[in-house]
Amino acid sequence: MTTAEALEGITDTGLFEILGIRALRRLHAECECLEHLGINAQGKTIVGPIDGFGRVPASAPSRYVAAAFTIAARNELRRKWYTDPGSDRTAKHGRRPQTGDLIDACVKAEVVRARDPGSTFTVYLCTNQRFDEEIMDEGYAIGKQRSVDVVFVGQSRLRDLLDSAEGQPLREEFLGIKSVKVSRELLQELCRVSLRHYQIDGLSTSGFVETVAWHSARKTLAASPPYWLWLESRAWEKVPSGDRCLSVTPRVVAWDYGYQATFSRTHYP
Repeated sequence: MTTAEALEGITDTGLFEILGIRALRRLHAECECLEHLGINAQGKTIVGPIDGFGRVPASAPSRYVAAAFTIAARNELRRKWYTDPGSDRTAKHGRRPQTGDLIDACVKAEVVRARDPGSTFTVYLCTNQRFDEEIMDEGYAIGKQRSVDVVFVGQSRLRDLLDSAEGQPLREEFLGIKSVKVSRELLQELCRVSLRHYQIDGLSTSGFVETVAWHSARKTLAASPPYWLWLESRAWEKVPSGDRCLSVTPRVVAWDYGYQATFSRTHYP
């Protein structure tokens, strides 16, 4: 099953909302401030006008972001997002339908501007479905009319994030598709697994001596990428003299950028 197929097959609204808001925080820096309003502690959705809301810290003039998530079918997206009970077209049907998510967000933007004049507002519409031009054009037109920026985050953008090295841990957690690319997060998890599985029984840290090499290795591991970590089926065989290397466990060897080592075989356990 592909990532796109797995996304499209999601039927748990709460699950998709949690995945969606975590994806937004990675895709758009300004979305790191989003507070998830549409979910409770049990992971169930809460009925409300918007699913996520926040003010971008230190923005001047103030910049606000809102998010709406849905797993509605493609032919239901227009109704889910754009229904305006106050419009003439909607009124002809004789009953008041549920307000669309984008319309709700635009109303929220008007309330915000009343107390914070000059502020800007962006709405992220997130779905597990793929888009067509018509649905996007209509959303942009509504946003322009209401002075709100509209950003679409659909199946293709979520797929590309989840298939990346950075996003594969999310993909494994929410879609059950195993990670195959190495990311910093995955390396850290592999280290924890290796240390749990291959720790030496009876080893005490009471007599541990913190050498210069130990401090150098800790500094390297804490630094920003790039760095490499190899999981070995057996201890490394050869390390050129002068290279800074640390054998964390019989199966883990880490070294910083710019240094090389020769191994007989590398793999992930």
